[in-house]
Amino acid sequence: MGYIPTNPAAFLLSGQGTGVPVTGSGIDCRAAKNYAYLMYHSNAPSAIIGIDVSHDGTGWMRFMTVTALPATGTAQISAYLPYVRAMYVTGYSTTGSANVFYAPGL
Repeated sequence: MGYIPTNPAAFLLSGQGTGVPVTGSGIDCRAAKNYAYLMYHSNAPSAIIGIDVSHDGTGWMRFMTVTALPATGTAQISAYLPYVRAMYVTGYSTTGSANVFYAPGL
């Protein structure tokens, strides 16, 4: 789990997922503000992406779920999330993958 105190923007998932669930690495955002920007994309017809959060980096819970399409999707998050990770839950293709980019505010 990486701690990024000055430039917290990071890929939570990068080219991951082949039709099976894959959990990306979490990032430590404790130094961030209470807002963030999320960008997601799938090169499959569509994919279900879960955004998980944790208060301590060990116990995770689902914060939100998005459907990633070949067109880039975005979300503005208004919440303080100390630790964040993404999970490729389901893809509607056996060869599809997804990218999830997360940029918390400083």
